[in-house]
Amino acid sequence: MSQQQIKINATDVRQSFASNIQRMIDTLEQAAEAEKEFGESAVRPSIDRLERETKRLGDDKFRFLIIGDFNRGKSSILNVLLGRKDLLPVGASATTAIPTFIKYGHEEQVVVHYKNGNVHRLSVEQYKTEYTLNSKTVKDRIKRGFDNLVGKWLDPLDYADFCCPIELLSKGVEFIDTAGLNHTAAETEKTYEYIKDSHAVIFVLDAGQAVTELEQTYLSTVIKGKVNAVFFVINKWEAVDESSREEIHDSVAERLAQSLEMHEEEIRQMWDDRIFDVYAKNALDRLRSKESLDGTGFLEFTDKLNAFLINERLVSELYPSVQTAKDVANLVVGNIADLLLVLHDDLKTLEEKIRKVKPHIQVMKGIVELLDSEISHRKASSSRLVVESYKAYFLKTANSLEGDFRMPTVNSLSEKDKSAYLSKLIDLFSKYLEEKLKEWNKLFQYEVIKVQDGLIQKIQKKVGEYEFEREEIREILNENNTLSKNQVHLQTSEYESIEKAKLTEISGNALKKVFGGLAGGTVGVMSAGIGAATAANVYAGTHIVIATGLGLTPVGWALLGGSLVVGIGLAFWGRDVEFDRFRRESLQQLKTSLTKAVEDKDKLAALENHIQSLFAGFEKITQKLSDDVESLERSLDDLLTSKRQNETDYEVESRRLEDLSVNISSQWETINESYTKLAR
Repeated sequence: MSQQQIKINATDVRQSFASNIQRMIDTLEQAAEAEKEFGESAVRPSIDRLERETKRLGDDKFRFLIIGDFNRGKSSILNVLLGRKDLLPVGASATTAIPTFIKYGHEEQVVVHYKNGNVHRLSVEQYKTEYTLNSKTVKDRIKRGFDNLVGKWLDPLDYADFCCPIELLSKGVEFIDTAGLNHTAAETEKTYEYIKDSHAVIFVLDAGQAVTELEQTYLSTVIKGKVNAVFFVINKWEAVDESSREEIHDSVAERLAQSLEMHEEEIRQMWDDRIFDVYAKNALDRLRSKESLDGTGFLEFTDKLNAFLINERLVSELYPSVQTAKDVANLVVGNIADLLLVLHDDLKTLEEKIRKVKPHIQVMKGIVELLDSEISHRKASSSRLVVESYKAYFLKTANSLEGDFRMPTVNSLSEKDKSAYLSKLIDLFSKYLEEKLKEWNKLFQYEVIKVQDGLIQKIQKKVGEYEFEREEIREILNENNTLSKNQVHLQTSEYESIEKAKLTEISGNALKKVFGGLAGGTVGVMSAGIGAATAANVYAGTHIVIATGLGLTPVGWALLGGSLVVGIGLAFWGRDVEFDRFRRESLQQLKTSLTKAVEDKDKLAALENHIQSLFAGFEKITQKLSDDVESLERSLDDLLTSKRQNETDYEVESRRLEDLSVNISSQWETINESYTKLAR
């Protein structure tokens, strides 16, 4: 049995797309080496764009975040997925002390990162000895001098990189193994960032404990609203009587429904799709004896994980690369068509045509500059508007807490009631903040949409003017060349109509499969073309982002409530004080914590950047226009230089350009067909 039995097929799909794009690069590199009319200066920008996409596809990782309380078998599950029976430390007691990133490395080693910037490089065995909680060395160290483990030993640690030369990891798969559930503000914020950066969350439960109160609280504050990206793995069935399975399933369904605010029937339908029973201990035994993992639940789990990655993640992630390949193909084919119109002109005729074309090129450049400036201005004004609105609204919310937020009733301040009260307070305050976020969205949304609507109208008008100038250039280049014009027009129009129809179909399917409002909005914006359809596509895509994307602002309101509640009023817990005083002091601490969170400069900057990112689709449109006019100008200048030097066999060059056009079109068709199959 090898780790290849656990296979993430999505990695192969992504590598295949990268290889196809690389073929386009190789074709254009050959054209650049020719140093002819359509050579280095004309194709270099297109090569650079495609290389950025292959680098992105190569650098992209499929990240899986492993969450669960202490001693749920998270490390055992990871060992099974990695096909290594004893790679990560496992034990009867808690082992993982800090978040651990399991990633590819040429050599097996662990790098421990401290919060002060220091790093400690060591072997896997040294790591197990020095940094895992069930290590005898660590236990002795704690006993000898540390009466507070978190404050004296654990707190300075940040995270560890666990680097291994494993094939699965070499294909761009990474795992994040968390230490356990907690409610400290710093760790909750860190977990939120991990969730945002992960393709899927694997939440590990214990069959013998169903869903505990702590797990329910964590689910309601951190996981709720992200269920589609979460796989629940119920482990340790080896220790449970098989006859109890149905009863345990009922209990899990009931408690998950409560925590996630879903119907029990919805939870039951998630079994074998988002919820799985696994036997990690049995699976590790199978690994040791090199037997199949059949019957351990892991094969079924990874099959669904693969389907999720391909159908709901990979489709949207590949779309920018597909769009870039399409843009490059259009640019190359279109500019070659323009060159073929004038390739056989004599020097005097070509000089006259270029003299007539130059003013139109300058107008086109002016349109691009104007749009760049307009987008930049509106992007900055919108982001400032949102940040100012955000600060004002939530500072007002903080100041209104005493009269607006109803604290849960306190019947007793005894120590045994503290946990239940804290859980209820977290739940109520999180819901309160979520409602406030919805209200704020409604208030600022109209203003941002109004700004973008104006921008859409401006772009639509200016793109129309750009296309008019472009057509004027084609008419000039085509003077005295009727036969050539008809032939070229037929060739390019057929290509563009076929390509446009296919990409429109793909775009519709891809948008349906995109996971999450924010991703859907991004793909919607990226699908914008040039021309009349631009406004409609940008409009639709942008509104998706505005309407749903900002519910996931970098502030992380869905879990901020839990972070702010920690420690609230607990200084008074257990003392003989009046309940009313406890309430007043707790509200005051909530107000102070919320005010501090709202005014956090890093979070305000992150929110501003998030709003500015919503204008990426508009910027891509101007970039397409800029690439088009610059490539056209360079190609004509190169041709004129060649004519003056009289060093080109234009019959040979004509065939070279036609072959280049056919090859690029064919390579784009391969990418297009692959994506069509994936997106359907």
